[in-house]
Formats: sequence, C-alpha cells, structure tokens
Amino acid sequence: CLFASPPDKDLDWNDKGVEGSFRFLQRIWRLVVERIDILRAVEGTIDTFAGDDDLRVLLFKSHKTIRKVTDDIERFHLNTAISGVMELVNGIYKFLEMNRNDPAALSLLKGSVETVLTLLYPFVPHVTEELWFLLHDGKSEIASRPWPRYRDEYTQEEKVLMVVTIN
Repeated sequence: CLFASPPDKDLDWNDKGVEGSFRFLQRIWRLVVERIDILRAVEGTIDTFAGDDDLRVLLFKSHKTIRKVTDDIERFHLNTAISGVMELVNGIYKFLEMNRNDPAALSLLKGSVETVLTLLYPFVPHVTEELWFLLHDGKSEIASRPWPRYRDEYTQEEKVLMVVTIN
C-alpha cells in the first residue's frame, strides 16, 4: 500500500502490487545473504571518497537517496521514498556487475547496503532488522542506529549533459 500510492489518495487493491513488493524484498534479501561473508569482513562507509569513477557513482547515488528519502518522508510522500530506495538497490546491483573486490569498493558496498536497510527500516522493520542482524553477526541492532546523513558535496553532479538545438 505504501509503495502503490500516497497515503492521502485512494487505492484500488491489486495483488500484483503485493507481488512486486515481495520481489523487491526478496531482491534485498539476496543482496545481503549471498554476500554475507564478504560484507561481514569489512567496515561499511559512505562518508569518505577515495577511489575512481565507479566508486563515485555509487557513493553519489547513496547520498542522493538519503536526501531524497529524508525529504520524501518529511513531506509524507512515502511511495516516492520507497521508489528512491529501489533505485539505490538497482545502483548497487549495477555496481556488483563490475566485480570489484578491492577494500574501498567492498567498504562502499557494505555502507550502501547498510543505507538501504536503514532507509527501509520505517517501512519494513522486521525484514531490515533481521538482515542487519545477519550482516553484523548479531552484534548490533538497526533500531539503535541513527538516521543516515547525506553530504551536500556528494549530492551535486560535477558534470551535466545539456542538449542544445539550433533553429
């Protein structure tokens, strides 16, 4: 219901919406569980940048998503907040296609996954708490984690594509 429509709008129930939400949660579950050993072995961070353009794309996407979800929740646009997290998950899977195993990449990957779980916690607390528990080997709780903060310098693009037509 939260993804399909803003809370103040009427919603016609549709089983396909439930199926879509379930597939999205399964996708996040696989993201964590299939890489649990790799992710447990590193400290996750999205606070610093020391890498190339591949890392920059995911870092910027994580910070933009934090800003978007924070703003959307404050405006009570819960459906677009969830949509923003879905876009970050897509960005993480795109990052995984590069098969980066260096420490900076793995640290950013874990930080981005932790961001996804934290941003989704208000919407699906049981699933995200369980994944957090698995990710941190039972040593911390997502409920005690503060809301993530974005850094403005990681939300502004350095390059902009501008299309100009003449005549």
